[in-house]
Formats: sequence, C-alpha cells, structure tokens
Amino acid sequence: MSTGTAEIIVEGWLQPPAPGDFSGVVIPFEATVTKGAAVLRVCTELAEAAHVFVRRFNGSETSAQAEAWIADTAAPILRKAGLILSGECGRMRVLNFDIKCPHKANLAPMRAFDPRDGLENLTSFELETYYDMELPCFVAAADGKIVSAACSPVEEGTDVAEIGVETAPGYEGRGYATGCVRALALELHSRGIRAVYIAQEDNPASISVAHAAGFSEHGSILQLVCIPAGD
Repeated sequence: MSTGTAEIIVEGWLQPPAPGDFSGVVIPFEATVTKGAAVLRVCTELAEAAHVFVRRFNGSETSAQAEAWIADTAAPILRKAGLILSGECGRMRVLNFDIKCPHKANLAPMRAFDPRDGLENLTSFELETYYDMELPCFVAAADGKIVSAACSPVEEGTDVAEIGVETAPGYEGRGYATGCVRALALELHSRGIRAVYIAQEDNPASISVAHAAGFSEHGSILQLVCIPAGD
C-alpha cells in the first residue's frame, strides 16, 4: 500500500516488441509500490489514464480493482496499436532475502549445478548455459534426475539479483524449490548480492516458497503485459 501521490514517468510510445526481443511482450504500464512510495512507468498514450489512475487508486495501486480498471481503460488504446492483453496475471509481490528471517528449508539435498554429475534435467532451465556463463544455479536431485532448480542471471557489478525457480511435475510439495531458492540466496548473499524473488499474486505456492526460504515482503508490482494482436 502506498501512502502518498504516485510519481508518473512517461516513457516512449506504444509499439510491438522490437526485433530480437525474445520475450515477445510489451509492458506499456507498470506501477511499483515500495516502502509506501508508488512509481508509475507508462507509455505516452496511457499518460492521461495514469493521472486518473493515481487519483482513483491512491494507496491501492497494485490491487485487483486497479488492475481491472487500467486493463479496461487501456484496451481500446492497445487495439489501435495492434496489441492485446496477454492474459497473464499482472499483479506480483516483490520479496527480499533476509538472512535473519526464519526459514523452513532443508539444504541437505541441494547442490550447485555441475554438468559432470551427468544427471538428466527435468526442468526447463538451460542449466549448462548458466554453468558455461558462470552464473549460479542450485539444484535438487531425486530418482537420479534434477527435479528442481533455482537460477539467477547475475549481471557483473550488480548488487541485486532476481531468483527464478522451477520444479518438475510430480515433484512439487516436497520442499525442493524452497531448498534450491534458499541455497542460491545464501550463495548470492556471500557475494554481497541481495536476492530478490518476484511471485505472481495468482500463484500462492510460489509466494509460500519465498516465505519458507527466508524472504520477506518488500513491495508489489502491477503490469499490463501485452502481445501483438495476431499472436
């Protein structure tokens, strides 16, 4: 929840994803609330709507009601630019790793990924690419296979890095994701890097993993995630 008038930053114009942008999405509207301060980053076409938004949703910029209103308001503007909403949940929680927070992680089965172990990878992470780029990854193995992995695309010189995690179907609910996330967060902490975990509001299991791994609530985000209308 924010406690004052949001800052609005207007950036660029609506256009389809740039060539070479493999994400395939455009985010023309983003509201971020951190420590009670809200910041909106919007395209020029949505600037007027953004001013109405902050008046209507001051203090609740990342709520479900705010998401519904901006989605409905932006839809005709997006259509004119050949874009539609992707249907993905645009509301997210931002959590920071706090080494002092209690946790429920079992680190015993976790290990740093090493391709020389010869384990089949059941996740969609390209673990060998991370390894070749010397990016940190921690995995959990079961039945002689990698069933869960947490990775972070750490950029050189950064002091903050986001953690991504995935558990293979059939292996959920066993603590593998929690262990991988905490093991990676501890590794980043040892390097002087603050680990950040972003979870979608419609994924309570992901939020639970973050809390169990020792992360605490830091802020929230609301995004309009758009794709080209023909996709």
